[in-house]
Amino acid sequence: MANASERASRLAIEGGTPVRSEPLPWELPGVHWIGDEEADLVEKVIRAKSPFRYYGPDLQHMVDTLESEWRDKFGMPYTLGVNAGSQALLIALAAFGVGPGDEVAVPGYMWVSCLSAIVRMGAIPRLVDIDDTFCMDPVDLESKINSRTKAILYVNMSGATGHIDK
Repeated sequence: MANASERASRLAIEGGTPVRSEPLPWELPGVHWIGDEEADLVEKVIRAKSPFRYYGPDLQHMVDTLESEWRDKFGMPYTLGVNAGSQALLIALAAFGVGPGDEVAVPGYMWVSCLSAIVRMGAIPRLVDIDDTFCMDPVDLESKINSRTKAILYVNMSGATGHIDK
């Protein structure tokens, strides 16, 4: 049997002492905001056997309610609830008129859905270097903007805000 000194010099997988005894927190902190109220609302929709927005035996109108609350909260004339961020990206790019031949600046470190949305619109992704925040480098961004640049798709990975004030 190895003594404490020998265990400390080996990797944990080989019988050494682990660096940490508790796992790191999950990277997506939003899941910690889901509480009983949200679970109860999801259960209500499931029990009504109407998980779809426009049809089912007992519509709950949850999406309509959410859209209305967001319009009021942010003072916007229109809101549209969608099934995922990927769809939201497509809608946003379409709303800004992004189309074939346009360029969209996007950081080199982002979700693949960002590239997919740009390509789906027929536009060209223009990769921008990232900086020490893992977000778009404002200096490199400025050098990538040209007459074909239609939009900048800013991505804040893991909640990092980057240097958006530059």
